[in-house]
Amino acid sequence: GVSAMAIEVVIEIGDSGPLTPIGVNLPNDQRIREQYGSKSVTLSNVLDAYERSTPPSYRQEFAWDEAELVRLFQQYGGEPRARRIAWAIARERQTRRIETTGQLAGLIERWVPRHGKKRHPATKVFLAVRMTVNSEVRSLQSGLAAACTLLKRGARLAVVTFHSYEDRLVKEFGREQTRDYTFAGTVDVPELRQPRVPTLKWVQRKAVLPGETELADNPRARSAQLRVLEKL
Repeated sequence: GVSAMAIEVVIEIGDSGPLTPIGVNLPNDQRIREQYGSKSVTLSNVLDAYERSTPPSYRQEFAWDEAELVRLFQQYGGEPRARRIAWAIARERQTRRIETTGQLAGLIERWVPRHGKKRHPATKVFLAVRMTVNSEVRSLQSGLAAACTLLKRGARLAVVTFHSYEDRLVKEFGREQTRDYTFAGTVDVPELRQPRVPTLKWVQRKAVLPGETELADNPRARSAQLRVLEKL
């Protein structure tokens, strides 16, 4: 999980602070991509590759209901055709279980054709499944909180994300920790603000993006965003 990773890196690099990458490690990701289009690989094996501690109910079958699938695909995958894909999955399950990656990928491609695009239309669906099974959002949130607690004054927290939803969570965490006030409830009413000392500050407001040289050496970095906060 991210929290364990953050603690581990703090110990390794001392007071300078943690560098926290968010996502699946490269060997696992490559193996999963190779299995992705194979009709002989069961979904349970792919979910196991993501996380060995996955609850059996997730490993045994692709069992979320249609409404939940829409939410997962939209929220975690950023999939604009989430409703159509979720409907197609629910329709397919009325006659047979979806048990292999090939079944799922093929089903999605039938209902959401590529139209000449290189990227497989199931890519964002598998991303959403991975994030859900790994509890990546909860891990990220707890990891950021743990890192903030462990950092000494002047130390920096650098977070590399590879997905817009994860980056949004980092930005929200940063805004909360850098504010010089707090408020009750979920609505920020200026008249009801209470002053407080912020715990972090942004080293720079905008995310650091990979340059052309880095992208040439590592095309997978194309979606990476680096944000850095400093402990006050």
